Amino acid sequence: MDFIVLGILLYKPLTIYEINSFFENGLFLIYAASYGSLQNAIKKLLKNDWIEFEEVVEKGRNKKIYNLKKKGTQAFFTWMLSEINTNKLETSILSKIFFLGYIDSLQDRLSILNGMIARVEGDYNSLKAVESSIQSKAFPESFNKIVKYQMKTLEYGKMTHQTALKWLQSMKTDIESQLKKQ
Repeated sequence: MDFIVLGILLYKPLTIYEINSFFENGLFLIYAASYGSLQNAIKKLLKNDWIEFEEVVEKGRNKKIYNLKKKGTQAFFTWMLSEINTNKLETSILSKIFFLGYIDSLQDRLSILNGMIARVEGDYNSLKAVESSIQSKAFPESFNKIVKYQMKTLEYGKMTHQTALKWLQSMKTDIESQLKKQ
């Protein structure tokens, strides 16, 4: 969540209420954030010295407006360019794609997408290996109905990875086309 908050603050300085509105008005489809988890992220970002705040009084109310510091901007771009190394693959990919427009270099965008594609392909191949392993085993008759639905779950995983690959490949093709025009 920390890097998502940094990405949001790249738009402009915001209050925690306004940051929360980003999640409620669209980002919730990618990342579910409670107000408490958002507060914890803000505390961590302040502790890391990646953000700062200014207290202002507006209509008689005190507000803290959070702003990205240079170190926070650097941390965000380092995260964007880093390999996805979490088990929350879908959330990580969607989060980085959401902010991909911040990456000016088409070559860097391509690199990010290539990393995502490699990770999804690797996970897809792992799912296929699990499928082969299960199919090669002989189960007692009484397990067939259980295994049947476990295989359906595996099928779903493979299908979602295939869809993700197709989607990522289409973005890659678009960026490659843009690079050729340069």
